[in-house]
Amino acid sequence: MTREERVKQLHRHIAAAAVTAGAVVVLVAVAAVRGYPVPGASGKTSTTSISQETAAEESANAASQTDNQISALTGNTASAGASSTVSFDTAAASVSESKADTIANAVNPTTVQEEIKNTDGSLDPSNYESHLAKAVSDPADFWSGAPLIDVQMLDINPYSRPGGQMYRVDDIVVHSTDSPNAPAQNIRDYFESLTDGSRSASSHFIVGLNGEIIQCIPIYEKSYATKWRNYDTISIEMCPTDSDGHINDATYQSTVQLVAWLQNALGLSSSHVIRHYDATGKICPRYFANNPDAWTQMVADIGNEWNTISADGGRVS
Repeated sequence: MTREERVKQLHRHIAAAAVTAGAVVVLVAVAAVRGYPVPGASGKTSTTSISQETAAEESANAASQTDNQISALTGNTASAGASSTVSFDTAAASVSESKADTIANAVNPTTVQEEIKNTDGSLDPSNYESHLAKAVSDPADFWSGAPLIDVQMLDINPYSRPGGQMYRVDDIVVHSTDSPNAPAQNIRDYFESLTDGSRSASSHFIVGLNGEIIQCIPIYEKSYATKWRNYDTISIEMCPTDSDGHINDATYQSTVQLVAWLQNALGLSSSHVIRHYDATGKICPRYFANNPDAWTQMVADIGNEWNTISADGGRVS
């Protein structure tokens, strides 16, 4: 099946689900209440910079990840393909508002890029929620006091830096790579090399084996790290020392400092610092997903660092 045929098939599934359950109406209403862009609301045609094939993949992944919840709500087990999409939409009206937001953005993959950019393509701070507006309007001031960061932005491309804009950040997500002892630079260069469409992957930051921090994507743009949560999360990849996902002290301390600083700058509480595991169920970061006490300690260490930053007059909202 060609890419065009797969995309058309996805559209047919979504349309069928809407006719069957009418749930897309509910999803659009929830999205509108929460202030998310709604397809067609502005009279514009979506110009998403993510390839439609990737958007379709994210939608399918979202459906797969929520099958258990859907089964509990509907009494039916969602199957693959079209029936999975139907059950996915049908159950949406019954799930929490937060989850409905997630589903709406997964089933109706859009970009807010057209909505928040000026006609000349420049960024308009007034279109971002307050916690990101400063990063757009006055980046020098926003990044003041941040830990040392090596900025190496990826080139915009469909597979690692799609260029789609986020206008809100709800969570900071901590990950670990699947490449033991690989330096942060290698991981960044791997993201840059993804040009053939074999997969999509990236993160906003990578914390290396020596505690170095590389930034790959602006914090107001999507990364390809957390499936359907890419639209409202900042992702940080840690470089592990072994296949069990252990993190050395240098990597750990730099991650704690970076997360605490971002948490402070964006006005987020500790409950908004989560593992990839918490967002999608993937065993990542591997060691901290398998050892919840270690994660609890890390969150506590981040909180202590945050307290130090705020006590020094940092920006807290």
